[in-house]
Amino acid sequence: MLEFTFLLAILIEWAVPFVLAFLIARRYRAAWGLFWVGALAFAASQIVHIPLNLGISALFRNGLIPAPTPEAAIAVNAVLAGTTAALCETPARLIALRLLKERGRDWGSALMVGAGHGGIEFSLWGCQ
Repeated sequence: MLEFTFLLAILIEWAVPFVLAFLIARRYRAAWGLFWVGALAFAASQIVHIPLNLGISALFRNGLIPAPTPEAAIAVNAVLAGTTAALCETPARLIALRLLKERGRDWGSALMVGAGHGGIEFSLWGCQ
C-alpha cells in the first residue's frame, strides 16, 4: 500500500503542473514556452537560494551570529527560509518576465510563467 501511495503522490506532483499549464494555455492562449521560462527562473533562483541558506546555517553553526533558543528555532527557521526564498525567487520571476518583453505582459503569459515556476518547484521538492 505504501508503494502505491508513493507512486500516486509522484504522479500527482508531476501531473498537476502540466494539467494547470494545459488549462492556462487553452483558456488564455499562452505559449508553452513560457512554462519552461518559469521553470528555468526557479532553477536559476536556486543557484543563489541554496548557497545563501547554507551560508546562513554556517554562520549559526560557527557562532558568528547567535543561534536561537530551541523554543524559537522553528519560528526563526521559518522566517529565514521564507525571507531568503522571497529574496531569491521574486527577482528571478521578475527578470524572466522582463526578458520576455511584450510576450510576458498579458495576464495569461504571466500565469503560464508562474505555473512553470511553481510547477517545477512543486514537482522537485515534492519528490524528496
